[in-house]
Amino acid sequence: MPEQATAEQVVDVSIGDPRFAAAVLERLVSAAAARADLPVDRVINALTVVDALVYAADSVLGDDPRNLRVTIGEGTLALRVDQLVDGQAEAIRTAANVQSVG
Repeated sequence: MPEQATAEQVVDVSIGDPRFAAAVLERLVSAAAARADLPVDRVINALTVVDALVYAADSVLGDDPRNLRVTIGEGTLALRVDQLVDGQAEAIRTAANVQSVG
């Protein structure tokens, strides 16, 4: 019997107060990683990305709400920051550069 392809699941979240972004994203990404059946080392990598993203978004977006999309696939996880204006995506990427990771 052929295996059925698993559909991706999407979670959209808007965080109105940026002070809660780190706590909300850590929990959301942890739950999504478990749902995607990621191994522990990849969950830790995903949380490192969340930490860098939260820090970078704070420096670029200030007090603006955070609109995010988490896409969960079979063994995959994607995190996207929505509704950025020109130049903000590149500024977040630059600010999120972790010396030891890049």
